[in-house]
Amino acid sequence: MARYAQSFDTLLTSQQAGGVTLASGKAYFYVPGTETLKAIYTDRNKTEPADNPYTLSADGTAQIFGDGLYDIKITNSAGVQKFFWEDVAIRGESSSFYTTLEDYGGAGDDSTSNNAALAALVAAIPAGGAVEIALQPAGVYRFTATKGQALVSLSGLTGFKLTGTGAVLKDMQTYATTEEAKFIQFTDCDNIYIDPQIKLVSQEFNTAISDQTGLSWFKFLQGCTNIRGGARFYGGFHGFWFDRTTGNPASYISRDIDLDVYAYKLTYPTLQTRSGYNTRIKTYAEGCQRSYFAFGGGHHTRADITVKNQNAAVLLSTDGGGNGIYDIQISVHDRESDTNNASAGRIGLQFFGPTAATIKDVKIHMDLLNNASSPFRESLFINKATSTSDGTSVTAGVGHVLDNVTISGISEQVNNREHVFMYGAFASPDIVRNITIENFTGLSVGEAFSESNIELPLGDALEGTVNLRGVELSTGQAMGITHSTGRTVMTGCKMYDGTLSTDDTTTIDYFGCTIVNGGLQSLTNKLFYATTIAGQPAANPPYLEAGAAPASPQAAGTLVTVSAHYGTLPIYDFEFWVKAPGDSYVLAQAANTTETFAWDTTGLAAGVYRIAVQVQLIGDTTTLAEKILNFTITAP
Repeated sequence: MARYAQSFDTLLTSQQAGGVTLASGKAYFYVPGTETLKAIYTDRNKTEPADNPYTLSADGTAQIFGDGLYDIKITNSAGVQKFFWEDVAIRGESSSFYTTLEDYGGAGDDSTSNNAALAALVAAIPAGGAVEIALQPAGVYRFTATKGQALVSLSGLTGFKLTGTGAVLKDMQTYATTEEAKFIQFTDCDNIYIDPQIKLVSQEFNTAISDQTGLSWFKFLQGCTNIRGGARFYGGFHGFWFDRTTGNPASYISRDIDLDVYAYKLTYPTLQTRSGYNTRIKTYAEGCQRSYFAFGGGHHTRADITVKNQNAAVLLSTDGGGNGIYDIQISVHDRESDTNNASAGRIGLQFFGPTAATIKDVKIHMDLLNNASSPFRESLFINKATSTSDGTSVTAGVGHVLDNVTISGISEQVNNREHVFMYGAFASPDIVRNITIENFTGLSVGEAFSESNIELPLGDALEGTVNLRGVELSTGQAMGITHSTGRTVMTGCKMYDGTLSTDDTTTIDYFGCTIVNGGLQSLTNKLFYATTIAGQPAANPPYLEAGAAPASPQAAGTLVTVSAHYGTLPIYDFEFWVKAPGDSYVLAQAANTTETFAWDTTGLAAGVYRIAVQVQLIGDTTTLAEKILNFTITAP
């Protein structure tokens, strides 16, 4: 059994110093800053100590292995110092174990089972140290999966490498999802590297996607950090799965991940994380169910994903325990979509379970090609989940926050049912802030569907703005945007044949937009700037303006003045209504021509209040326009 340790470098002394050969000279190795001799070795595994001082050979050289930092003194045979080097690093202060499967009886001959060799190798790994397993020589290494278990379980390592360019790991079986088999499972390990050129092939990688369940190649439990490299997966259930242990729902269990991955016909994601932190993934996936799945929260993620002939690319989902998703940037490139599933979305932002959670600071760029032969449900969906993937019902929570989301870049799309679609009854106390949709061009809804290119039913959850910039829509119902709070701003947008489905309570500002043959369902609370409808300049109807001073939030007891204004003619009455948290609207000031309402907040409980302003013609009860303000009262 051979053991090596590549992590320890070779030290060679100079043969000459000032023209004097160092034959039979001495090399002294010290703890830095002292005259205390520090151990050196003649082998990479540090099993054979070397003499210190070490006598140089006849040609004045020494091949020495060290561990850590040294001060080194070199003398000639007469003891005269010729060199002195301070703080010389000879790799790190960690133990290292380098080996191959062949060292333990394994073989890459495409016939030998390597289970026993791998088990013997793992048993020989020193506790807590670093290990490198080299799949050398290149070949096909066969393994047999164990139902419900990991072939290898590693815990507490401070370094792990699996290397072997040209190597193939083959023949792992798949089982039922509840009997999942794993190739390697890590717990509390740091500094993990998987060679991205290694191929991992399941026994039935070329069967239908639905058969590829119950096999995860690399599974990471709690406390795993600094995971680098990648892999090439052919079949299986998960590629890299960063799970977490029961009872640890809120902590980050995977962090500092940097992976390049190719995947073919994985049933589930190329990479899945729970509570992942600082993740970078670059993926090419073909025929897979999903490419990247962050379930249970994810922070600081950068993903570049290319997909071909597969269902979904990305799903970012909270976990029901309140874990959020923050600072995510994802680019998705769809190269071919002829076999997509019409019941699934390409990219999803999902609030899962009953506990309020936050999705914030998300940027998604989509470059999706023609989907003519198989219609796809959504390019991007935002929802509150009401069931799990196996159909189990879950309670959709309230109080979720969707904040600062930017979506851009669809082109050449046909036959999709929706492009950006929100469902799941978002309403107060949910909060939606600052959604931007930009540079969508060439969107087209197929004849069979007549559903919206963009559908955003926000109710009274919107705080802030929905921004649409450079969006071009055509055919069918172009957009459905409704909200009773906040406002939508459309800049440089163009609708060819579609209709903007909206209502009188939805405030929309149009800047430099063109509506060719379509129309608007409502002109109330809409303002037009350099905008044309059917070739004619769009005229602005009166616009209801409303505000409060001092501005929200304010402590209970503050006198707040709510003001409103509608048009230039003195022919309107104004009504003011107030809705306390969890209550219905109550008339606070009956209809009259007064444009202000003095709201006394003395004694009010802390919370978010809704103030509704309604305008009507004098003597008429028909509401012409309504504006709703959100106002937060804090404890005095």
